[in-house]
Amino acid sequence: MALQLSYLLSLLLLVLLLPYSTTAQASSNQSLGSSLIAQENGFYWAYPSGDFAFGFQQIGNGGYLLAHCLPRLDTGNFVLASQDSSHLWQSFDHPIDTMLPTQTMSMGSKLVAHYSERNYSNGRFQSALKIDGNLVLQTLAFPIDWSNTDYWSSGAIGSGFQVVFNESGTIYLTATNGSILTTISSNSISK
Repeated sequence: MALQLSYLLSLLLLVLLLPYSTTAQASSNQSLGSSLIAQENGFYWAYPSGDFAFGFQQIGNGGYLLAHCLPRLDTGNFVLASQDSSHLWQSFDHPIDTMLPTQTMSMGSKLVAHYSERNYSNGRFQSALKIDGNLVLQTLAFPIDWSNTDYWSSGAIGSGFQVVFNESGTIYLTATNGSILTTISSNSISK
């Protein structure tokens, strides 16, 4: 169910943004009216240098996964921009199963592990920054996507605002004023 919803939302986003150009870099625009269809021959849009591709990857019999391949950029953020380069959508605003340095996670969002290497439906573990500001780690009752009891909690009910993964590799929970409430992971090496 969650996979179908994610797929439908991705497809809806693609359809809504077709009137705009898709860009990985300033010179990699697709013309208005260009289309991309999921089919067995694996057609994709590619940047002339070969550093960027966007298309569908076949998984299983009749199933397709929307896939993009990007060069190693400073942040890894995938941006859909208008002709005036304003950001219409960016992947960093919608973490799903991974966070990268410089990315944040807002209240009400969650990171969900996928079920297996080839099954991208929600798996058995998630990290969620609840609306009340509490960051939790939970197991999920697969396949119904129901969260079980928290097995870790930041205890920041009422004060947590955002999870930050900074450029030096530290992940922490902040309050609305930017102060660090809890360090979740540090880049320091333990001896």
